[in-house]
Amino acid sequence: MQDRGNERGVGGRVAVHAKGWLPYRLHWTGTMVGADVPHRWQIEVTGDLTGRGEWRLSQRGEMAQVTYDWRVRADRPLLSPLL
Repeated sequence: MQDRGNERGVGGRVAVHAKGWLPYRLHWTGTMVGADVPHRWQIEVTGDLTGRGEWRLSQRGEMAQVTYDWRVRADRPLLSPLL
């Protein structure tokens, strides 16, 4: 599933299916809820993870500084002790 949202991407959605080194698969949907492109954008997540994430970008001389704040909780009982 993927929806583009409005001209800034707000309302856009993407489905994510992830597997890492633990024997778990995570399924969640991210929806863009705020955007001040190219400086900041926010997503809200639902599914196996629930919460929000925010990317902030700023210029530091010739370099770009990227900060990502990911605040989610695990809604699957087996995962809760791990996060």
